[in-house]
Amino acid sequence: MLIEALAKSYNQAAARLGLSLGMPAFGQLIRNLGVDIGDPPNPSAVLGAVELSPLQVTQLYQALASGGRVLPLSPVRAVTNARGEVLSRVPMRAGLPTQVEVIKLLTLALVETTVSGTASRLTSDGRMQVASAGKTGTSDDLRDSWYAGFTGEHLGVVWLGRDDNQPSGLTGGSGALRVWEDLFAKLPSKAIRLRFVEPVRWLAYGDANGCQNLRFLPALPPFEPPNARSCMGALTAP
Repeated sequence: MLIEALAKSYNQAAARLGLSLGMPAFGQLIRNLGVDIGDPPNPSAVLGAVELSPLQVTQLYQALASGGRVLPLSPVRAVTNARGEVLSRVPMRAGLPTQVEVIKLLTLALVETTVSGTASRLTSDGRMQVASAGKTGTSDDLRDSWYAGFTGEHLGVVWLGRDDNQPSGLTGGSGALRVWEDLFAKLPSKAIRLRFVEPVRWLAYGDANGCQNLRFLPALPPFEPPNARSCMGALTAP
């Protein structure tokens, strides 16, 4: 399942999906989220083989953490005088949320990453008190260690690497994720709450063993996968 491929960082699945969608469409999606990676980007960009700063990665995840509302990040919100009066304010032009239910489905997959995937230490060691979503990232030869994650209230992106571009010896899970957890385990925050409404429907999906290992997942018409099962009263796709 794609949700498992994302949670466990199966690169082949990500590459096949990206090439199926097409690189022009992939590049446009990233631009819609606030970052330009070229037109069209190289196919390797699907696996993250593109140079981005931590600020740019934060911009991408901001759109996900806010439910699809793209808000350009700025280090300055306003300029005030000594009396606290606003002299100038940076315009905060937020784009309207689009494909909100799609963003929720992706967020659910990122939550799964913290449960059974490459960031599962966040739920297994008991330090995190609220549900979160996120994704680890590791570059070739262990040069870069990334983790981008968010709760229902806060977003954080961590990058670890060497200034001489030599291998750090850290994966996203063994390096950046631990730093992120240290920060967020001490940060009062709200848990992620995902509520799916129509047209999203919960369907039962099985594996090669039929109904022995059913799993209920939300699906968005008309994109329901074809392997929905009818077992023990489970819902099936039309």
